[in-house]
Amino acid sequence: MNLFIRLYPPLNNSAGRDRLELSLGDTVTVQTLIDALVGRFGPEFRRYLYDERDQLMPAWYAFINNRPLHLNRPEALETPLKEGDEVSFILALAGG
Repeated sequence: MNLFIRLYPPLNNSAGRDRLELSLGDTVTVQTLIDALVGRFGPEFRRYLYDERDQLMPAWYAFINNRPLHLNRPEALETPLKEGDEVSFILALAGG
């Protein structure tokens, strides 16, 4: 299955790119995709996603074909992906 990935800061800085196409197996979830990205880009990439307790940081969102998915919800990681999906990873920050 081919997926189109968009990475926003700080992930794009760690990966050295902001877009890529990834080919994965037949059954892919958001967690499978995150694991593949961490495997490809290494520990620096991972440290932007996970806290010291090995939990995804609560401010991360994935947008699947422009539909938001809050990654802090346990069921979010089990969301299935399909051929040709575009998945964007965005860190939601608030400020004034």
